[in-house]
Amino acid sequence: MEALRSAPQDNAQWNLAQLDVELLALEVAAQRARQAGPESLTELRKRFDVYYSRVNTIHRMSLFTDNLAQKESADSMVEIRSTLDRLVPLIDGPDVVLRAQLVQITTAIDA
Repeated sequence: MEALRSAPQDNAQWNLAQLDVELLALEVAAQRARQAGPESLTELRKRFDVYYSRVNTIHRMSLFTDNLAQKESADSMVEIRSTLDRLVPLIDGPDVVLRAQLVQITTAIDA
């Protein structure tokens, strides 16, 4: 029973660690998209979708939601979600628009 009590905590920690991994993958994909051909946009979109999904998963987790009561955590999550929501139309838009906005997208992701 004691081991089962730590499962939600372990799951939250794993999801937060995965969030870092997915952010790094998104940053790499954004940098590559700036330097490579059209096929790199597909990878950027995929990495963005995975990161966006991971952020939403963490936001919905009840354990993390409890932590969001802390002002700094809540502010960070609002900022991340706001940035992602602003990028959605670019990521989901035509390739020509996405390519034209890669510098701004990379800057937003890095921030």
